[in-house]
Amino acid sequence: MNYQEENTVQRILETEIDRMSSLLKSIANPKRLQILLSLLTQETMTAADLIERTKLSKTALQNHLSYLEDAKLITHPSRGIYLINEIGKKLISGNLRAYQEYQDVQNFITNVHEKQFAQYNRGISNLPEEFDLSSEIKWVNCWDSYISSITGILQAKGKQVDLVDVAGYSGQCFIINARKDELAIQDAYFHKAWNHVHLGTERLGYKLEVYTDPKTYPSDLMNPTKEDIKRATYLFQKVKFELSQFNRPIILWGFLLPLYGIVTGFTQQNYKTAPFTINQKIQRTIYQFNELNAPRYLQAIFIREDTEALSKVDDLKAIERAIILIENSNFALTDHVYGPEAYDEWASIIEKTLSTAKQNQKISCGYFGELYLERKEFSIQFLQRIALRARDKPQSIFLTKAAEEYKKIKALLTQFTLIFPMYEFEDISNLKYQQGADILRECKHFEYKALKFLKDARDLWQ
Repeated sequence: MNYQEENTVQRILETEIDRMSSLLKSIANPKRLQILLSLLTQETMTAADLIERTKLSKTALQNHLSYLEDAKLITHPSRGIYLINEIGKKLISGNLRAYQEYQDVQNFITNVHEKQFAQYNRGISNLPEEFDLSSEIKWVNCWDSYISSITGILQAKGKQVDLVDVAGYSGQCFIINARKDELAIQDAYFHKAWNHVHLGTERLGYKLEVYTDPKTYPSDLMNPTKEDIKRATYLFQKVKFELSQFNRPIILWGFLLPLYGIVTGFTQQNYKTAPFTINQKIQRTIYQFNELNAPRYLQAIFIREDTEALSKVDDLKAIERAIILIENSNFALTDHVYGPEAYDEWASIIEKTLSTAKQNQKISCGYFGELYLERKEFSIQFLQRIALRARDKPQSIFLTKAAEEYKKIKALLTQFTLIFPMYEFEDISNLKYQQGADILRECKHFEYKALKFLKDARDLWQ
């Protein structure tokens, strides 16, 4: 995006979002789109021509034409004659190009998947029944399973990175997200920001290729369908092929709570994984191929070619990424709240439901407390590292100030985890529930202050 486009986006976000939404709504209706496309090809058409083309009644057609005239996309030069104007032509032509690009991408993806599936089916009989990676991969213990998995793989491949590097450069530690009206552990990973996270992760050593089957698996937890088993079989074949052909670990979504885990091999119909150690609880390392519990999507992350080493510019890009990941509410799914406002939603859930919630809801609250406490610690350490590297530059001051705000959040979340300890719930008084909600709302205040300092650091970067 160039400077002019950025200014346009900023102007629309600040003052013209409703106007742009109204314009796009004018072409979102199938009949109005049909009218505009017809006029684009015919230049001018009569009302009778449009009635024949759209199969609309005279009254319905007139309503749509009036809508398009009000939007200034068509003109009505004489009685019964309509034509598309230059603004209408540009709008439709631009959307046609975008739609064609979208179709090309979808066709490409479909063809690639079909070719890959055929390739796997041809080669699956030649794959070994059992396989283990040639190098040992260890789970690096932390609450965020994405950060754990990436760190374990990078360290096993000799990259000089730790949890703080992965959390900071990926931007994962700056994300705040909560589902509306309910808490579930997996909701920490449900948002639209993954492309930014993966791009940041790639700066640490390797390109990533993400395979996503965008449906919950299994569709019915107690009764997997034939289609579910087919999907799980395809994913298992894909993972087996990748492991045995490239000898690289794979990150898979849907183990345990559910979480991301590292696949290190397979045996017959089972995945082999690096041991999980969430909260010091050692977990098993063998999972049957159809045993995944993967809400929202089946997903595998494959390690690809090397990337260039980190440079000074990556620190600035990491801060820019952090700002985007903190404040872009468009990353929220329709049933989620994203960004600092998610603290309010979390607090509201506690006030409304948690005193009567089931044990799994309480465990989810404890998990969120530990997860966000850990993410704030990563944020503090990451900003301190960048500030130290830029100690003679003006951005260092504001990075340090942002880290100080995250320290305040860390102190608050430490109190929160004492009220809602993971796996160790006793009866909690209404007073403590309210204290927990108040803590979260206070966190939001410091989150916004940290965001301001990050923006100051970005604006003064040298």
